[in-house]
Amino acid sequence: MNVFDKLTDFKYKNNTGLFNLSGGFFVLLVKKMFENSNKPVLIVTANMLEARTLYNKFLDDKVVLFEDDEISFSDGNSVSPELKVDRINVLNDIVNNSKKVILTDVRGFTRKLLDVKTFSKRNVFIKKGSSFSQEKLLDQLVSFGYNRVSMVEKMGDFALRGFILDIFPINAENPIRIEFFDDDIESIRYFDLDSQKSIDKVNEFLILPFNEISNGTASLYDYLDDPIVFYKDYNQIKFSYKKFISESFEIDYDYSKYYFDFDTIKVNNNLYYFDFDSDVSDFSFDNTISFGVKPVPMFGENIGKINKFLENAISAEKTVVLCIKSLNINKFLDELDVSYVLTDSDSVLSGKVNVVKEKLAEGFEKDNYIFLTDYELFGRKSVIHRKTRFKNTSRIRDLSKLEIGDYVVHSLYGIGVYNGIKALKKSGILGDYLEILYAKGDKLYIPASKIELISKYNGK
Repeated sequence: MNVFDKLTDFKYKNNTGLFNLSGGFFVLLVKKMFENSNKPVLIVTANMLEARTLYNKFLDDKVVLFEDDEISFSDGNSVSPELKVDRINVLNDIVNNSKKVILTDVRGFTRKLLDVKTFSKRNVFIKKGSSFSQEKLLDQLVSFGYNRVSMVEKMGDFALRGFILDIFPINAENPIRIEFFDDDIESIRYFDLDSQKSIDKVNEFLILPFNEISNGTASLYDYLDDPIVFYKDYNQIKFSYKKFISESFEIDYDYSKYYFDFDTIKVNNNLYYFDFDSDVSDFSFDNTISFGVKPVPMFGENIGKINKFLENAISAEKTVVLCIKSLNINKFLDELDVSYVLTDSDSVLSGKVNVVKEKLAEGFEKDNYIFLTDYELFGRKSVIHRKTRFKNTSRIRDLSKLEIGDYVVHSLYGIGVYNGIKALKKSGILGDYLEILYAKGDKLYIPASKIELISKYNGK
């Protein structure tokens, strides 16, 4: 039996409190429940920092963030186009029966969304060989929040040239080109944003809206089919919610227009996850489970400390599992003073040091088992780079259209501020260079002839 399945095997019941478990073990628990159940999983935290921290421990593409904006207290509308696009895509995945583990905070949980039926119909389906009024399609794109331009340069743009309509939908990696003959759709193709050349043909496409409605009648919970809901540190969740309400009253912000009262969202399957030091004196649970998980020490590549720890563990008849992702571990293994076996999570040997190639973000001790990862052994923290479908840069084709103060993105150095063209002498030759300003006074100079190294940031 897989060692992780063995340790996370339990039957849950509604209104159960889960105690004495670490973040790393909690992730394993959720994964096991997710795999064995036909239900989606919704995890609610006090804030998005907590949600992102947990997200980085899952190391799994079936886990997504549903992230609310920092509130624009003037109208409650979306501030970040990136987060808006991600929310719409998450909701679209849900309504199309994509089973996910969803992480959100108390604001995402209580956010008012369009009802599921209306959201499901709020799209445009196009198909090669079918008829579709160009005028009607253009009107729908405008009503969906798309911006008409002379040439598509970023997500959310559309452009019409004769019988050719280009559009960059929020649910596409590349923009699409629709060729009409009168109102008949003759072809649909993806095209490259920089070269504007066609890439692949496609027979049909579903265009999602670029805008969202923030004061509907449904919550995130309503979109899910009777999910298992975990509340991480419920006291902190309620505290964050009350703080948000208090801050809203202080500035006369009508939060009820965009957010539900927390207690009005009725959940069927409640599970409560608490950190080691959480206060639960005010709670009354139908069931409680204490997993007896303990934290493990950090070694920071100190091979002496590692060997000492492993020797003591084996002397205490513990089973040690080293979960190492790196294939290049020969040097580390050569420095171990204890014997070990190279194996997998299905064949862990009791009372031995087992080395397995396994994706585990954080180690822990439970029962007679000790799990150590790259994080504890070497200080290598696994981080998922959150994928967003929002494309917020466009190629710079004409320097005259780049103004001082514009944000630009370099592939290696990230976002900086364009500060004009400077004449510099390099190897005795005078040339024109683009000056890019970064934090702490750092400057980057790029030859004007290498303008392709940067792109314009459209999030400004």
